[in-house]
Amino acid sequence: MSSNTEGLLVDPEENKAKKKSYLAIVINEDLKVLQEVSVQFDNDLPEYRTHGGANIHDDGLTVTAHPIMWVKALDMLMDKLRVAGTDFSAIVALSGSGQQHGSVYWRKGALKTLSNLQPEKFLHEQLLSSFSISESPIWMDSSTSAYCRRLEEKLGGAQKLADLTGSRAYDRFTGNQIAKIFQEKKEAFNGTERVSLVSSFGCSLFIGDYAPIDYADGSGMNLLNIMTKQWDQECLNSCQVTFMISHEIFFFFNTLIIFCLVHYHCLNHMSGSNEFRTPNFE
Repeated sequence: MSSNTEGLLVDPEENKAKKKSYLAIVINEDLKVLQEVSVQFDNDLPEYRTHGGANIHDDGLTVTAHPIMWVKALDMLMDKLRVAGTDFSAIVALSGSGQQHGSVYWRKGALKTLSNLQPEKFLHEQLLSSFSISESPIWMDSSTSAYCRRLEEKLGGAQKLADLTGSRAYDRFTGNQIAKIFQEKKEAFNGTERVSLVSSFGCSLFIGDYAPIDYADGSGMNLLNIMTKQWDQECLNSCQVTFMISHEIFFFFNTLIIFCLVHYHCLNHMSGSNEFRTPNFE
């Protein structure tokens, strides 16, 4: 790479802040930090009334976060990078990470909006009505014990489920969260066209399409056969998710690869460009 090439890292500060913020770091080819900015959910987005980036419900078990808060935080993060002097035209690669297990529920018709985003407008304004579930269950949730027991029973026990998916059933695992929503919020569930993990959700915002799920995050759902690296049909049926996951299993070794193949929608917005750009990797 030439000396003027840069990379952007987007991370929810998993270890430092327990997923209560966004952190963006711009580095050059020598790994020198050029800009570093962050958005604190509790302080910078008080309208969502989070504590540590999450909403803890009255039962003490249900823990959620607003997906539109994550989108708005991304808008704010990009704006802070612009103010910090980031040269978006020099960005050649983008990587990121997202909290495991959490799920985002796209409303029917959301893909049309996602694939026609306007760079002169903020993402959160355009995607405000794109989610069938306004509060996404996250990794801290422990409200699905009954669904965990049911999944283990249907698969022949905790050990058999672990042999198949890599883990026995846990409350936070995505399949059990989806099963709960199917049972308790059927109308919203029936209005859902796709479920993303938090990591693939982040990718989707940049590529203007539903991004695939990587092996690592997929193995934290109680839905993936870790031997065949395919969705397990019995698990899908048990958790009622068959129609919301693509029949084509586009698993990638690492979601960060997807982040590098971006249209740079947000980056174009911040740099004043009105065009989507796709990097040439030939």
